[in-house]
Amino acid sequence: MIKLSPGREARRDLAILDVLDARDTGDPISYRLALEHLIDTDRRLKLEQQADNHPDQIPATVDGMIAVLNTAAAVAEALGGTA
Repeated sequence: MIKLSPGREARRDLAILDVLDARDTGDPISYRLALEHLIDTDRRLKLEQQADNHPDQIPATVDGMIAVLNTAAAVAEALGGTA
């Protein structure tokens, strides 16, 4: 089992909240897409954490870093800041 960093846990938690929101809409397509996104996010987060735990490895995903920046921008906008 891979223990995720707090930042990665937060990213996974946001994806879980998206799944719950999509489920509550009653739209099966949105729900399925949110579930697929959660599964992909979890896989990528574990790859990133594994790469961090082995500094001799090159990170497996560059778009994982982009996702962090996009999430940070979304949080900043939600809190009333500018991104």
